[in-house]
Amino acid sequence: MTSIPLSELESCIRTGCHSCTDFTSLYADISAGSIGSPQGMTTLLIRNTTGKAFVDAAVQARKLLVKEEADIPAIEKLAKAKIKKNRRK
Repeated sequence: MTSIPLSELESCIRTGCHSCTDFTSLYADISAGSIGSPQGMTTLLIRNTTGKAFVDAAVQARKLLVKEEADIPAIEKLAKAKIKKNRRK
């Protein structure tokens, strides 16, 4: 496994990400990301019944494994930091 400091990836970040304050895609049915996830897992934030139906169908079809191990405070902390950072610009 290779680790790269985020500061070295600045040139890869899309322009819109520098001004967007919506770290967790508040208006999406489902948000996905690795923040707050155990190694090798992705955290899904299910925001409405449409998102829940999609995830439930994936679980039922055995396409998705669900574990209740997400670090929600870590996600909230980074989401707040994103809002604060990009509102200053």
